Amino acid sequence: KNAQDTVEQLKQSAMLAGQMAARVLSFFVDITKSKRILEIGTYSGYSAIALAQKLDAEDEENLLVCIDDFSGEPKSELLAIDALNSLKVKTQLRKGVALKELKTLVEEGAEPFDFVFMDADKTNQIAYYDLLLEQNLLKVHGLLCVDNTL
Repeated sequence: KNAQDTVEQLKQSAMLAGQMAARVLSFFVDITKSKRILEIGTYSGYSAIALAQKLDAEDEENLLVCIDDFSGEPKSELLAIDALNSLKVKTQLRKGVALKELKTLVEEGAEPFDFVFMDADKTNQIAYYDLLLEQNLLKVHGLLCVDNTL
């Protein structure tokens, strides 16, 4: 799947991570040796593919968890499902409001993530940040990347 294919299918294609941002995300996963990745705001799955590129499909510890409510554009959900299904690593797609889904992860006793990419609605970024740190969803020495800062 390439960026142009995705752009042509979505009305809000400006919300896609660019190719350079995708490469940077993949590079960060590689250099941090991340095994557990959380993406808050998946949209079409384009950045999820970049995040998963450096994960070893043979390693049972590797996991990519993606959260999105897909309220902006229904077609993006289908593209995200297709993108995640194309990956060889273990993935979870959680459909729902990000803050609620993060709290559900905490309630389920989720282990901390090595890498978190925050790309959901910008008005709740501080709330996501606080919850990630207060509830230990981000590992000590884990990496948090926030969209529009790359």
